[in-house]
Amino acid sequence: EEFVAILFDATLDDARRAGERLLAAVRAIRLDGQPTVALSVSLGLAAMDVQTQQWDALLKAADTALLAAKTQGRDRLVLAGDS
Repeated sequence: EEFVAILFDATLDDARRAGERLLAAVRAIRLDGQPTVALSVSLGLAAMDVQTQQWDALLKAADTALLAAKTQGRDRLVLAGDS
């Protein structure tokens, strides 16, 4: 599944740290009574800036970064423009 989180008044570093915390939290999930199952999450991070001042451009940048995270092996955070 895919979802979007919008972090108002967060710096890019704040958002990156939040993404890293989410990665760590998902990696730490253990399902009781189940065989060992590794859960992972892929994150695409984009920031509102001069080039992405419209919501559709922001979402497209985040989606492109998400696709890059999946393509690079999943279970990672990719910042838009770094892919």
